[in-house]
Amino acid sequence: MTAVAKAEANGPGECQARVDALRRVLGENIEKRWKPLQVEALSQPSLLTDEQRRLCEEILVAGLQTAVNLLQVLDGEIDVMLLRQYVATIGPEQGAIGRWKERARGERRRKPPAPLSHCLAWYEEQIQEMRALQGIVDCIEAQRQPEKPPWAWDAEVTIPQADPRPVKDPPHICLLVHGILTEAAWQERVANIMNRTRVINVVPLRYGYFDVFRFLFPWVTRLRPIHRLHREIRLVKRRHPNAQMTVIAHSFGAYAVCNLLLDFADLKFDRLILCGSVVPEDYPWTRISEQVRHRIVNECGVKDVWPRLAAACTWGYGASGARGFGSAAVRDRFHPLRHSDFFEEAFVTTYWLPFILYDQIPTSPYESSRDRPPFHFRMLSALPLRWVIATATASVGYGVLSALAQAGVF
Repeated sequence: MTAVAKAEANGPGECQARVDALRRVLGENIEKRWKPLQVEALSQPSLLTDEQRRLCEEILVAGLQTAVNLLQVLDGEIDVMLLRQYVATIGPEQGAIGRWKERARGERRRKPPAPLSHCLAWYEEQIQEMRALQGIVDCIEAQRQPEKPPWAWDAEVTIPQADPRPVKDPPHICLLVHGILTEAAWQERVANIMNRTRVINVVPLRYGYFDVFRFLFPWVTRLRPIHRLHREIRLVKRRHPNAQMTVIAHSFGAYAVCNLLLDFADLKFDRLILCGSVVPEDYPWTRISEQVRHRIVNECGVKDVWPRLAAACTWGYGASGARGFGSAAVRDRFHPLRHSDFFEEAFVTTYWLPFILYDQIPTSPYESSRDRPPFHFRMLSALPLRWVIATATASVGYGVLSALAQAGVF
């Protein structure tokens, strides 16, 4: 279907009908579900244990706030970017429902009583109803024809079938750098999403499988993947000397890229996106301020335990991928996500493409209600785990050497 045909199929009346239908559903959820359920949960406390009541209140407040906030967004002039942010939360919210169900069943694995079962069922149904947001976004965008930015073109019109030469000048290169314990399958997924723009040339960079021992051992074993990554980046820069260059680095990949920026003052990028970062929180961003043209974005997953664990178990790392940097040079953006939840299509299109293509940094809806991390996450920062591990390793090594000495090996 052509763009014109799609716009005609999704006329203004059709778009408004979809908006009205979702507004009607959300209004009924508030009046016929959440408000009566609030009365039921408060008026009959004996139906639930203290833990079940707290869980029911948590779900009820989340469902009610989501419905109210969405109604406000759908009222009047609609902000498509904000709708996309709500679409991006559907996947993580479905994961939260699964965890709520586990808590509701408890240790005895029993079906939760009403009104807790109603809370769970209605919240899950409301999340399914929110899928209509994607259709609304598509409908509105089909009607709008914004002015194309200078990097955009119509490939079918501009590029003849027999002449596949690129027409964008300068080209835009996006480097993807992975972390440890992975074969980086997410790189192909993200590349496929970005390639649809037809203006971004995605280059996945790999430095081989990096195991936990080399990751945790301080400094020496970390150098080989960093050196290999450096060679790959230099190769891309030689081949595309005039290209705009964005780097998206995950976990140890973020650590490697930030170390290269410190070591090589001539290494420069246009944009830098970190996610699941284990870069130390006191990283000297002022020293590399001239090496990244645009503001740096650091995606923080508040449910991500790995940066905290890396910072607690060894030297040289930090929990910046969970707690942020708190630097004027970096935009810390918080999400209710785990270590590898950043590579879904909704997240890439909602948060990364606007930054790469338009230099826009959309706000995460989660940031307006972000709470303290769980107690066990905070404890990781207080426990001297690195010293415990180092002492245990030294003790084992000493025991092995003693045994070998007694056996007359040396």
